[in-house]
Amino acid sequence: MNKHMMLQLLFVTAMATAFNVRGATGNLIVFDDADENGFSHANSIYGAGTVFYNATTTVHGGTVSVAILDQQSSAASWLAPIPYSTFSDYDGVSFWVNGGSNGGEDVTVVLYNQLDLVGTTSLASLYGAPIPASTWIHLQLSFFSPLFNPAGDNATTFTDITFRSHSGSSTIFFLDDIALTGVDIFKSDFE
Repeated sequence: MNKHMMLQLLFVTAMATAFNVRGATGNLIVFDDADENGFSHANSIYGAGTVFYNATTTVHGGTVSVAILDQQSSAASWLAPIPYSTFSDYDGVSFWVNGGSNGGEDVTVVLYNQLDLVGTTSLASLYGAPIPASTWIHLQLSFFSPLFNPAGDNATTFTDITFRSHSGSSTIFFLDDIALTGVDIFKSDFE
């Protein structure tokens, strides 16, 4: 084998290896009109209170959203099909939220790794103000943002993504088009 063919073979092997790495994953849909990609709201132990995973009255995209009665500790939650790394799999979450008729709900995004807290942040912190009434707002959370409060240096793997209410105002707010944002393994080296 000549030197040129050897270099081509090494290049092809390196590229194939790079595509098999779990980084640079792109986005992974958690919920659009239903649970997607192996995520399950029925199997998450963190869902609580009155949550409708098939609301049709207020929808961002498609025909169905998630409606959460804004009671103390009501939560919409999804269990991932496998544990994901915040470093090499998914480094954030993108979603749409609607404050319902009153807006301003005290809602947090929480990541868990089975029974352990991974991190949390409030939607008002992400938005910079209380969530407005009757308006769809697109929010994106990076798990490396100063707004995300990790539970510790070793909290880098998650199994559940949860949206938890804390206000107890008994109104309804909505979530739709939830997706994890993929880690780009080239982001740091080539920016």
